[in-house]
Amino acid sequence: SKGYQAAGGIGYVPQTAIFDQDGIILYSDSGMLEYDTLVDIINAKLDKNSEAESTTDPVDPDPLPEVGTSVGDRFADLTLTTLSGEEINTADLRGKIIVFNVWATWCPPCVAELPYFNQIAENYADSVTVIAVHSNLHLYG
Repeated sequence: SKGYQAAGGIGYVPQTAIFDQDGIILYSDSGMLEYDTLVDIINAKLDKNSEAESTTDPVDPDPLPEVGTSVGDRFADLTLTTLSGEEINTADLRGKIIVFNVWATWCPPCVAELPYFNQIAENYADSVTVIAVHSNLHLYG
């Protein structure tokens, strides 16, 4: 497998997932994500949405897929707490593409790709939200 084993054996980092404006998983993989690949995925989705908006015929939306973890599935809504204590629910971000990245400070590929995510957040501020989560999470359950 790709990447580095995360704390507590919860998986590998870096882990990146990209969700469309409806929460559908467009991409999910471990290992370093190249900037050009990230931009291509985002632009393809934005271009597709732009084309759909330009049609004059009303289109019945497809029903949303079931919640799951594979590309094409709908991502389960999450509520996360930021370092400043603010709660963010992914359902509140509908209408924007979400780039969700799990990373670690001790993982060289993770640190190397952080500037990509900063660029995406700046260049696509109106249409993309970037969420970065450090892998040293305390999971309870």
